[in-house]
This record gives sequence, structure tokens and C-alpha cells, in this order.
Amino acid sequence: MYVLSPAGWSTFMLSHWHREKGTFSLAETVRLLTSAQARILGFSDRGTLAVGMRADVNVIDTDAVAEGQPALVNDFPGGVPRLIQKSRGYRATICNGRVIVFEGELTGERAGQVLRNNA
Repeated sequence: MYVLSPAGWSTFMLSHWHREKGTFSLAETVRLLTSAQARILGFSDRGTLAVGMRADVNVIDTDAVAEGQPALVNDFPGGVPRLIQKSRGYRATICNGRVIVFEGELTGERAGQVLRNNA
């Protein structure tokens, strides 16, 4: 069975359009994935690394970044299914100064919050 999942689109941007095709520079790819999306979603305090801005930071090995295959898991309450799509090449994810993912594994840190656009 083939399952479509949009979960890997940022990894696909980095691996395919930046690294393999060279369509976008690394800087342009990161801009499209960060500040461009923040502006579209109306988050004026996100999307750039600057004083006073909120930012999550991914430490990426651009030579190794790649998508895994989508998989259906039943880990929500009541066994409700959801799609996940793992990736490779992300060395760390830092949120509010705390490393929340390191080498693909959750660290147990919880430094963020769910964002809601109440527009």
C-alpha cells in the first residue's frame, strides 16, 4: 500500500530541490521553510534568527538529509491511527534554548507550545 503524507515536505525541499537539483540555494531553501511560511501563517515573531524573535533551530547535515517512508501508527488514545514519516540527517532540534531532539531521539525536554492562529 502506498500512503501519501505531507510530513516530509521540508526534508524533500532540502534533499531534492536544494541538494540534488540545485534549484534553490541553502539560504533560499531555509527562507522558504521558515520566514516565508511564518509570514503566510501570520506569525510575525517567528521565521528568522534575530533578537526578540522566537525560533526553533534544526542542526542539519545537508549531505545526509533524506525522507523515510510514511508509516501508519496507532499510538493515539483509543488506538486511533496517524501517519508518521521519519527522516535522516537532522542532528538536533533546539526549541527555546533546549535540545528537544538529538540524533533522531526525543530528549524528554519540553520547551515549546502549540501554536494556534485564531484569525
